[in-house]
Amino acid sequence: MMQANPFGRTSELSLVLAPGKMRHLSFTAPFKVLHPFHQDGFLQIMVVKVSAGLMAGDRQSIAITLEPSAKAEFLSQSYEKIHQMAEGEAIREGVVTVGRDATLLYAPLPVLPFADSAFRSAFTIELADETSRLFYSDILACGRAARGERFAYRLYRSRVRQSHLCRQFPLCSAGRRCGL
Repeated sequence: MMQANPFGRTSELSLVLAPGKMRHLSFTAPFKVLHPFHQDGFLQIMVVKVSAGLMAGDRQSIAITLEPSAKAEFLSQSYEKIHQMAEGEAIREGVVTVGRDATLLYAPLPVLPFADSAFRSAFTIELADETSRLFYSDILACGRAARGERFAYRLYRSRVRQSHLCRQFPLCSAGRRCGL
């Protein structure tokens, strides 16, 4: 559950992708989404954030859904800068849902935490079945190395959780991990 934002607002991005097209798009500042490109059967979605980066108290909510047989690549335009914070933290939460026989390449550019920054990220991945494919990239840069800020952030926590699929597969017994 998203924590309350002391500034009263959460930035939101919601995408629903069907084969070859964007079925639904909604976003609030600072998110912007460029007109999608078609490349090798994939819909390329470029997300732009019209801001200097994440500051203390910033909250983001991202929802990406691929309908059955959709193919998409999710990209960002720049590194995600996490600015210095005297106190507090920035939070991003998201849900990625990949439908039957759908493929998502989720590859935003790295997160760049400045000295004394604090950032929490939590994503839930929901795969429809064994034909759903997700390639997920979550990269942490060391900080502003030229300023001597290598890993000088106060807090960095990134969690990715895959929804339990064992109950959906007949060959798996309840409570046993499927190795997915």
